[in-house]
Amino acid sequence: MVPPGARTLADLGIGSGAVITHSHAAEPRLGRRLAELGLRPGAEIRLLMRTAGGGRMIAVDQARVVVGRELLGQVEVEPAGESHGEPR
Repeated sequence: MVPPGARTLADLGIGSGAVITHSHAAEPRLGRRLAELGLRPGAEIRLLMRTAGGGRMIAVDQARVVVGRELLGQVEVEPAGESHGEPR
């Protein structure tokens, strides 16, 4: 569960950059899949576009990945340039 007041991928606007701080995926397999796609703590991402059904296309490293609506609120982020320490 994401802590109250924490920002998630769902909170980012199109074109926004951020750093992933923590994955709160409800199922371990989903957390592993996110990591395989490069969406792991410390990864710098940029939100590229919304997709049909509420998902988002995200640039991470040299790849573009699509995250479904149900996972957007489970990935905690910090806006780019606001780092306050080590990723959790």
